[in-house]
Amino acid sequence: MSGPSIYKRGGSDVWYYSFRVCGRRYQGTTGHREEGQARAEAQRLFEIATQTDQLKEALRDPGKGDPHAAFLQHIQDTRRIGRSPATWGNYAR
Repeated sequence: MSGPSIYKRGGSDVWYYSFRVCGRRYQGTTGHREEGQARAEAQRLFEIATQTDQLKEALRDPGKGDPHAAFLQHIQDTRRIGRSPATWGNYAR
């Protein structure tokens, strides 16, 4: 991951941003005409994208290297959504 870059396109008054977070490319307009404000907005968007990606990764693998913890989390989630007691026989095998 590298930080955001800002640039102007030909004939445009506003600054644009571009950056990559975990292989995904983000780009768009900052909506600002001044370089300082555009750089601050691009940095804010970069931090949001980075935090969102880290959150998605944490939700995707709750055990994070501990399969038993992930299984226990799965059991708690199925109880929370109200699975029937007949379903628990599937885990006894």
